[in-house]
Amino acid sequence: MDEYKTFFNAPCAAWIATISRDDIQRVLASKEPKHATYRTRCDVAWLVINADTESTSTWFEFDPSHLADPFLTDFSRVFLVQHFKGKAFELNVRTKRSNEAEIPNNLTPNR
Repeated sequence: MDEYKTFFNAPCAAWIATISRDDIQRVLASKEPKHATYRTRCDVAWLVINADTESTSTWFEFDPSHLADPFLTDFSRVFLVQHFKGKAFELNVRTKRSNEAEIPNNLTPNR
Protein backbone atom coordinates (compact mmCIF):
# COMPACT_ATOMS: atom_id res chain seq x y z
CA MET A 1 0.00 0.00 0.00
CA ASP A 2 2.85 2.38 -0.66
CA GLU A 3 0.77 4.15 -3.26
CA TYR A 4 -1.44 5.71 -0.55
CA LYS A 5 0.09 8.20 1.85
CA THR A 6 -1.69 9.82 4.72
CA PHE A 7 -1.43 13.54 5.06
CA PHE A 8 -2.61 15.40 8.13
CA ASN A 9 -2.55 19.17 8.33
CA ALA A 10 -3.62 21.63 10.99
CA PRO A 11 -3.86 24.99 9.27
CA CYS A 12 -3.68 28.18 11.25
CA ALA A 13 -6.05 31.06 10.80
CA ALA A 14 -5.95 34.43 12.47
CA TRP A 15 -7.04 37.99 12.02
CA ILE A 16 -4.89 41.03 12.57
CA ALA A 17 -6.18 43.03 15.50
CA THR A 18 -6.19 46.80 15.61
CA ILE A 19 -4.62 48.17 18.77
CA SER A 20 -5.54 51.42 20.44
CA ARG A 21 -3.77 53.93 22.67
CA ASP A 22 -5.39 52.19 25.66
CA ASP A 23 -3.79 48.89 24.61
CA ILE A 24 -0.35 50.51 24.46
CA GLN A 25 -0.88 52.28 27.79
CA ARG A 26 -1.91 48.94 29.32
CA VAL A 27 1.39 47.39 28.16
CA LEU A 28 3.30 50.32 29.65
CA ALA A 29 1.44 49.95 32.94
CA SER A 30 2.30 46.25 33.08
CA LYS A 31 6.04 47.10 32.78
CA GLU A 32 6.06 49.97 35.30
CA PRO A 33 6.54 47.76 38.41
CA LYS A 34 9.89 46.59 36.98
CA HIS A 35 11.16 50.12 36.31
CA ALA A 36 12.62 50.66 39.79
CA THR A 37 14.55 47.38 39.56
CA TYR A 38 15.94 48.34 36.16
CA ARG A 39 17.07 51.68 37.56
CA THR A 40 19.19 49.96 40.24
CA ARG A 41 21.55 48.93 37.41
CA CYS A 42 21.41 52.00 35.17
CA ASP A 43 20.66 55.71 35.21
CA VAL A 44 18.07 55.62 32.45
CA ALA A 45 15.68 52.87 31.37
CA TRP A 46 14.19 52.52 27.91
CA LEU A 47 11.41 50.11 26.97
CA VAL A 48 11.14 48.28 23.64
CA ILE A 49 7.73 46.76 22.89
CA ASN A 50 8.26 43.99 20.35
CA ALA A 51 5.48 43.04 18.00
CA ASP A 52 5.03 40.96 14.87
CA THR A 53 7.14 38.14 16.23
CA GLU A 54 6.62 34.44 15.48
CA SER A 55 3.36 34.22 17.41
CA THR A 56 0.30 35.48 15.55
CA SER A 57 -0.98 36.92 18.83
CA THR A 58 1.66 39.67 18.51
CA TRP A 59 0.53 40.82 15.05
CA PHE A 60 -1.46 44.03 14.90
CA GLU A 61 -2.39 47.11 12.93
CA PHE A 62 -2.61 50.62 14.29
CA ASP A 63 -2.91 54.20 13.24
CA PRO A 64 0.51 55.89 13.75
CA SER A 65 -1.29 59.17 14.52
CA HIS A 66 -2.39 57.54 17.81
CA LEU A 67 1.25 57.78 18.92
CA ALA A 68 1.40 61.59 18.69
CA ASP A 69 0.01 62.40 22.14
CA PRO A 70 2.28 61.58 25.09
CA PHE A 71 2.00 58.32 26.98
CA LEU A 72 2.38 58.41 30.76
CA THR A 73 5.32 56.26 31.93
CA ASP A 74 8.47 56.26 34.07
CA PHE A 75 10.57 54.99 31.14
CA SER A 76 12.76 57.65 29.54
CA ARG A 77 12.11 56.43 26.01
CA VAL A 78 9.72 53.84 24.59
CA PHE A 79 9.84 52.17 21.18
CA LEU A 80 7.20 50.08 19.44
CA VAL A 81 8.86 47.68 16.98
CA GLN A 82 7.07 45.79 14.22
CA HIS A 83 9.63 43.19 13.12
CA PHE A 84 7.97 41.78 9.99
CA LYS A 85 7.22 45.24 8.65
CA GLY A 86 10.70 46.48 9.53
CA LYS A 87 9.31 49.51 11.35
CA ALA A 88 10.07 51.13 14.68
CA PHE A 89 8.16 53.97 16.27
CA GLU A 90 9.34 56.05 19.19
CA LEU A 91 6.46 56.91 21.47
CA ASN A 92 6.05 60.41 22.77
CA VAL A 93 6.35 59.95 26.56
CA ARG A 94 5.73 62.08 29.59
CA THR A 95 7.26 60.84 32.81
CA LYS A 96 5.13 60.35 35.88
CA ARG A 97 7.82 61.93 38.04
CA SER A 98 8.49 65.64 37.93
CA ASN A 99 12.12 66.79 37.86
CA GLU A 100 11.86 68.15 41.38
CA ALA A 101 10.66 64.77 42.70
CA GLU A 102 13.99 63.27 41.63
CA ILE A 103 16.04 65.81 43.66
CA PRO A 104 16.98 64.65 47.18
CA ASN A 105 15.06 66.41 49.95
CA ASN A 106 18.14 68.19 51.29
CA LEU A 107 18.84 69.89 47.94
CA THR A 108 16.87 72.60 46.24
CA PRO A 109 16.86 73.20 42.51
CA ASN A 110 18.51 76.31 41.07
CA ARG A 111 15.90 78.84 40.09
